[in-house]
Amino acid sequence: MADFCDKCAPEMWGNEFPPDIDTDQIFGSLMDEHYQDGIICEGCGLRAVGRVGDEKILIYDNTDLHRMHEMIVTKGKY
Repeated sequence: MADFCDKCAPEMWGNEFPPDIDTDQIFGSLMDEHYQDGIICEGCGLRAVGRVGDEKILIYDNTDLHRMHEMIVTKGKY
């Protein structure tokens, strides 16, 4: 079954169905400087959601995922 994020689900079905991937809920569950991967939105290709302070970072491909991981490990700037 295809999963859609909170940006793509309303574009596909309006507000009839809730999104499969709720990025705000994922963001709220993350500790600072962490990310959750293992998700794939069939609409936009979203791959992971990250948190740095109060900033929600949406990661769309493996290159961005590796950059996010490197930023967390090195405490650098994303």
